[in-house]
Amino acid sequence: MKRVIKSIMLVSIFSIIAGYSCSNKNENKEDENPNPNEEVEYPIEIPFEDYSLAGTSCKWKRFQGKTYEYELITIKNNEDLDNYIECTGESSYPEIDFSKYTLLLARGIASSTNKVGYYSLQQFSEQGYEMKVDVFLTHATIISYWQVPIIVNKLSEGYAIELIVTHKSI
Repeated sequence: MKRVIKSIMLVSIFSIIAGYSCSNKNENKEDENPNPNEEVEYPIEIPFEDYSLAGTSCKWKRFQGKTYEYELITIKNNEDLDNYIECTGESSYPEIDFSKYTLLLARGIASSTNKVGYYSLQQFSEQGYEMKVDVFLTHATIISYWQVPIIVNKLSEGYAIELIVTHKSI
C-alpha cells in the first residue's frame, strides 16, 4: 500500500513539473514570435557605438561651413570615410565593417569654445530618424569645431535622418 501511495505521489509531482515546464516553453515561444501584424510604437531609441580616432595619428577634416552651421553625413563605405579623415605617417583609422554598419557623422562649427554634451538617435517611423546633439558654448570668442561620429546597424535604403542641434550656454 505504501508503494502505491509513493508511486501516485511521484507520478503527481512529475505531472505537475512537466505541465509547468511545457507552459513556460509556450510562453517563451510567444515572446520569441510576436504578432507580425502588431503595430510598432514609436519613437524607438536606436543603440549606437561611438567611433573614436583616439590612439591614432588621424583626425577629422575640418567642417567648411559658417559659424553655427552643421551637417549630418551618412558614410556607407571606406571610400566615403577617406573624404572625412586625414592620417599622418603610416597610421590608419579604426576599421568599420560597412556590410553590417553605417557611420553617422554629425559635425559643425561654433563661435565659442564648445563641448558636445548629450546625443541620441531615435526612430520615429519606419524610415524616419532623428539625431539630437547638445553643444555647450562658453563666452570665449574662439572658433571651434565639433563632431559626433556614431556607428549604427546598417540602415536600409530610403531612410531620412533629421539632425537637431541645440546650443546651450554654460
